[in-house]
Amino acid sequence: PGGESSFPPRYWEYRGQALHLLGRHEEELAVAREGAGEFPNSPTIARTALRALVALDRLAAVDSVVAVVGTATGSNADLAWTASLELRAHGHVEEALATANSAYEELLEQAPKDGSEAGLEARVRLLYAAERWGEALSVAEKLAEIDPRDPDHLGYLGCAHARLGQRLEAEAVSRRLEALDEAYLRGGHTYNRASIAAVLGHQAEAVRLLQQAHQQGMYLNIWATHLDPDMRPLREFGPFMSFIEPRG
Repeated sequence: PGGESSFPPRYWEYRGQALHLLGRHEEELAVAREGAGEFPNSPTIARTALRALVALDRLAAVDSVVAVVGTATGSNADLAWTASLELRAHGHVEEALATANSAYEELLEQAPKDGSEAGLEARVRLLYAAERWGEALSVAEKLAEIDPRDPDHLGYLGCAHARLGQRLEAEAVSRRLEALDEAYLRGGHTYNRASIAAVLGHQAEAVRLLQQAHQQGMYLNIWATHLDPDMRPLREFGPFMSFIEPRG
């Protein structure tokens, strides 16, 4: 039914992100419902609904969206990950951890031996959201072996080391990221270095790296400014807040 629409699902998601950051959550939810009318089982549009529902404290409805869209698409891992991060960003810590843990256990039941890159990526995201740092490190190490030049794999590896207090190992991963010279990185490697620095408590260095990542082409969207758990240590740091402040 959505195939005839003149707008792809991302259109509604980007509108929703802007409204979310402006705190206009009822409008954000209306945008999600409008998009769902075109693409009823789109995980992209479901993410917009999830963000609005969490911000409006309609948490029971969050579980419903994850379950319905997850059933229609065959997996709720990505939606549950988004829901967990959004819950955490809005202060619902217990609910965030429970959502990530539940989705991770379900993922293991569905595909207990899935050692593919995509399968491991789904696992490390949920383990990280569940704050199971040791297990996340183990999976990140496997991902870094599969593709040692993927900046996101190295980002999880370095941040997991940092979360576990393994500063030397985290800094070594940051140097690996700095040395990457792949095409089309667009600042992704530098953003992950900023994440490692933030977790290690190097706030000024983290902001400097974020600015550098932006100059390299990194689009600092709702992930960096609102959802990313590794940016949480910067939330009350003046230079970070000035950097992400909307300008128009």
